[in-house]
Amino acid sequence: GLNDVKTFAEQGYTIRVWSYGTNFSECGLAFLVTELQNMNAHIEIAFIQIEDWRRVDINKLKQASYSVRKVTSDEKKKLIKIWSELKEKDTGLRFLTNGEIINVPITYFDDKILEFVENRKRKVRSVTITGHILGNTEQYVQSYFIQNRIKTLVDEGKLQNNGIVKGSCYEPDIYVTLKRD
Repeated sequence: GLNDVKTFAEQGYTIRVWSYGTNFSECGLAFLVTELQNMNAHIEIAFIQIEDWRRVDINKLKQASYSVRKVTSDEKKKLIKIWSELKEKDTGLRFLTNGEIINVPITYFDDKILEFVENRKRKVRSVTITGHILGNTEQYVQSYFIQNRIKTLVDEGKLQNNGIVKGSCYEPDIYVTLKRD
């Protein structure tokens, strides 16, 4: 965990961060640099060239090309500033747009979820909604985030829970429809 990384940094080891050019890896890098800022840590980035993280073949990942470079002191200052700003305006969801990490409202996908359910005109599985949303965004978002938004929309009365999908290996997998008054 983080404490192990801090121990290695204190012992003078170079810390290598694998970056994929996604919002998650960029936020993680900014966080790590901030956590190690008082240790004079040697940090390098190994950037993996993957065109579409939504369709990664794990066998090809081992053969992916990557480049390694040292994080400069100017970059560290910039990353620390970015992390500080992100923490100040934390909205719970961050995107990488034109090379910059930005906060977006946690409700960003709600209208897309509601529109998808409305267009289906029948009950739809929450995992189907999640797959549709993830397959139609350029941002890397974890499936549990979308599932949580669906649950929130049910809790807010915008979607109706029509029962658990029996035999599904996904948790929670529920049938939903638009809530009609």
